Amino acid sequence: MPDSAINAIATKMYSLIYNDATLLALATGGVHDKVPQDTAMPYVQMGEWTEVPWNCFGRKGKDVTATLHIYSRDDDTTWGIKRCGDILARLNTLLDYVTFAVTGFATTVYCRYEDSNSLLDADGVTRHIVARYRIIVQI
Repeated sequence: MPDSAINAIATKMYSLIYNDATLLALATGGVHDKVPQDTAMPYVQMGEWTEVPWNCFGRKGKDVTATLHIYSRDDDTTWGIKRCGDILARLNTLLDYVTFAVTGFATTVYCRYEDSNSLLDADGVTRHIVARYRIIVQI
């Protein structure tokens, strides 16, 4: 079993969301790991990760939490929080209770939406949703 599932899961999740035309129509600034300077909003950023062992029924596995950040600002056509909510809804369509192959692991038990919170960033105009997903994989 790989020492960590984070790289394999991050690669798969990035591929799933980066290649979705509907998501990219909403998050017109794109999907990023490291956000380039002057990136237009709205966009999605891959965020923080946690991982703990998930050994169950004689099989080894990993319990991984992925954090995605959604950023938007108000514009002439929509409120920033509405755009963030629309992007979150699409991410949930793509990821919530979805199983997908993860390199190095025989089984993905599930990927599920855990929770999210909405913030108004310190600049007073940027809306920011922090969304967390839990992914369980086994060898």
